[in-house]
Amino acid sequence: MSSERISVDPASLRTAADGNAVAASQLDDYSSACKQWIVDVEQEFLRCHGPIAAPVGTAMRAFFTGVGDQATGAGGEHAAMGQNLTNAAGRYEDADDAGATAVNAAAGGVL
Repeated sequence: MSSERISVDPASLRTAADGNAVAASQLDDYSSACKQWIVDVEQEFLRCHGPIAAPVGTAMRAFFTGVGDQATGAGGEHAAMGQNLTNAAGRYEDADDAGATAVNAAAGGVL
């Protein structure tokens, strides 16, 4: 029993890898912006509402720091996926080249 034919386009894998790299960069930027924003907002919140509002500021900081951390994690996942796609494209090309070399050698170099 043979398996069905598979066709892989390394250029498409690299395009997908580039998209993952862009997403990773955007998520990292968003994470940094979230974390900086909450520092500024927390200070302004305390200035406007006084020390009695400190627990609200603390809760907001914890929440938005968590949002930033989630974005950082997602960015790392996208970066890793992009690297895996790039590596896979190279491995498919290497396998195709090795197969072509083997077929050419088996044919006595006439292909």
